[in-house]
Amino acid sequence: MNELTGIIILAIVINFGTVLLLRMTIEGINQAREKEREQWREERQQLLDRIQAPSFDHLKHHEVKVIKAQNGAKEPPPLEQL
Repeated sequence: MNELTGIIILAIVINFGTVLLLRMTIEGINQAREKEREQWREERQQLLDRIQAPSFDHLKHHEVKVIKAQNGAKEPPPLEQL
């Protein structure tokens, strides 16, 4: 193997490493952007829920229901059923 072949192989290896590094960096940036977009979607949905709620009490009651559902707590039966 002569010197020119060694240099060409070294250049190819460096180029391949650079491409891999750039690809990993771009994937990381895309993941961060997607995470940020998901946060924006959640914030936007919360604002829409707040704007469209008939009253503040209705909104808070709904938020409490969602939190209880996430925690697995069951709601007591309505007064009519007691």
